[in-house]
Amino acid sequence: MPASALAQTAPDQGLIALKYVDYRDWQPGGDRIHVHSPSLYLRKPISDSLAAEGSLVYDGISGASPLYHNTLSGASGKGGVTDYRTAGDVKLTKYLDGAAIGVGAAISSERDYLSRALSLDFRISSDDRNRTYAFGIGGASDDIDSTNGVAEGKHRRTVDLLLGVTQALSAEAIVQSNLTWSSGHGYYSDPYKTLDVRPDHRRIVAWLTRYNQHLPRFDATLSLSYRYVRASFGSDRPVAWVTDSSRVTAAAG
Repeated sequence: MPASALAQTAPDQGLIALKYVDYRDWQPGGDRIHVHSPSLYLRKPISDSLAAEGSLVYDGISGASPLYHNTLSGASGKGGVTDYRTAGDVKLTKYLDGAAIGVGAAISSERDYLSRALSLDFRISSDDRNRTYAFGIGGASDDIDSTNGVAEGKHRRTVDLLLGVTQALSAEAIVQSNLTWSSGHGYYSDPYKTLDVRPDHRRIVAWLTRYNQHLPRFDATLSLSYRYVRASFGSDRPVAWVTDSSRVTAAAG
């Protein structure tokens, strides 16, 4: 799904980006979690109006559950945590006069989980290029096979819709608002939690609005955001946060 409305201009240069994330968690008297995650991103202009991009990522996790905690939630069982995720996505975007159409595909694989997704998005700008509307639709097909045998051959199917608008208020200020709707059916329970039984369908509506103001004097950007999520499982979660270029302050209620 498109995360935001972007300028309708094809990139004129290719890009290769590499990133490596290493995370460790520990406590006195016990080895804990170690996560390493290398990733690769590629972007390639194919013509003046066509561009391709894609990414690959590998997440590896190993370690043990916390001391004094005799129930481990995860795919590893009592022997500690050992899991991985390999994921990739590719997207092809056609740029038109004041508009863009993107088609994407993604796949993510774990020991007990396989997800495949397709997406289509359309973005169109106003004549002065100060406003961009975004429309998107995506679908995902997930297969679950838990290592403890509780969930074997289970499936989940999801459809997502997005409507969004981005408005440039000035050369240094921009506001964006997105509304997303998701509908899924299939297996939602956690097979690694005892007595965790959830409905076989879920509806989610999310509204995100954010405002960015660049502050040239301080070489920083102030961002004010608000996100509200309502799910059919019975949860309402408004979240707001304020950020600048150097720190993040979050508040949820």
